[in-house]
Amino acid sequence: MDDVIEIDLRKIFLTLFQFRFWIIGFGLLAGLATFFFFILQPRMYEATAVVALTKPRYLPNFDPRYQTVSTTTLTNKVAMDIAKSDEIAIYIFDSWNDPDKKLDQRRAFREKNMLVKAGGDSSVITLTIRLESPEEAARLANLWAQRVVERLNTVYSGQDQTQLTFFETQIAVAQQNLRKSESALAEFENRNPVRALQNQLDALILHQQELLWRKQQIELLQREGQALLAEVDNQSGTVAAELQTRLLVLQLRQYDYPTFAENNAASPSYQLALPIASSSQTVGEFRSLVQEWLRTLENQVNDINILLAEYPQNLTQLQTQIEALNQERQRLELERQVAADTYTTLNRKYQEVRITMDDSAGDAKIASRALPPIRPAPRGTVTYTLVAAVAGVVLAAAFVLIRDWWLQGASSGEVS
Repeated sequence: MDDVIEIDLRKIFLTLFQFRFWIIGFGLLAGLATFFFFILQPRMYEATAVVALTKPRYLPNFDPRYQTVSTTTLTNKVAMDIAKSDEIAIYIFDSWNDPDKKLDQRRAFREKNMLVKAGGDSSVITLTIRLESPEEAARLANLWAQRVVERLNTVYSGQDQTQLTFFETQIAVAQQNLRKSESALAEFENRNPVRALQNQLDALILHQQELLWRKQQIELLQREGQALLAEVDNQSGTVAAELQTRLLVLQLRQYDYPTFAENNAASPSYQLALPIASSSQTVGEFRSLVQEWLRTLENQVNDINILLAEYPQNLTQLQTQIEALNQERQRLELERQVAADTYTTLNRKYQEVRITMDDSAGDAKIASRALPPIRPAPRGTVTYTLVAAVAGVVLAAAFVLIRDWWLQGASSGEVS
């Protein structure tokens, strides 16, 4: 039972009462020291600016093929992290008009003089500057808020001068490509022989159709001439004037085609055999005349076949040339259209970015600017003094009790 520690409250109270002046005196000393420490500190003024995180109501979109998208959401935590970033803190410190500031005070300035807090709503943050000068505190608070808003809008709203430079460069390249494509198309049109080739092709097709039609008419005359010979074979002596007239009509039908006659000038000529009214024509003479005429028709058919045999190759060559020229023209027109669409789209997007840059609305804006404070910020002198006095009393009482316990232990050891 020697390990059990007995606590005598009466003895503790007596000990504390015995050293009450020391305990109270130490507490008063701690309180006075704290009071004079805070009372001698320079008065600080706090200026606060408010930044609101919002979404713009209107976003210009002149071309639906090139839309501005946002994949991230701006929160107050992100805004607070950006507000306390090293770059912005150094910028505010360098803007501080204090001849006594030193470079090694940057960290302390950010920790003690730059205060960032979340507002009552998740879309609001407050930026507070603590300085001895109220005007300087308000100026730096507004400068800080402006810097934070600019950085947030640059990152999340695209209000960045580099975007304008990017689009200006792309527009210049697109305009150069458009001029090149238009120049190439104009040069091609100046030397494009497709119309002349098309006229040649149309004329060739028309001539082919004329030859085919002429061949068909000659073959019809051949059949009628053969029928005329069959009728002559059944006669003897002289030929009737009716048959001679029929032959004349057939011959007139043969030479009623000036277009073919001009294109077939090398064909054998044949004189029309007009019927003789005062004499009779024998069957043999008439038969020889018809056969000679039929041979002339056969020669004409052969000449037409020779001409028609050359047409497929000529038509194919012309059609191939025309198709190649049309494809080249379509390619150049497509390149010009793509270049024009690219230039138009980039120019419209450039106008959107310019409107966005000129507009003050973005994902962040200054909701309230700081004004020079009239009253200094509370230093909490009374509160800290009371806390220090109470802490001094507690520490003094603990020291007295520990000292008394130690002395009692030492005296008990000497007695034993």
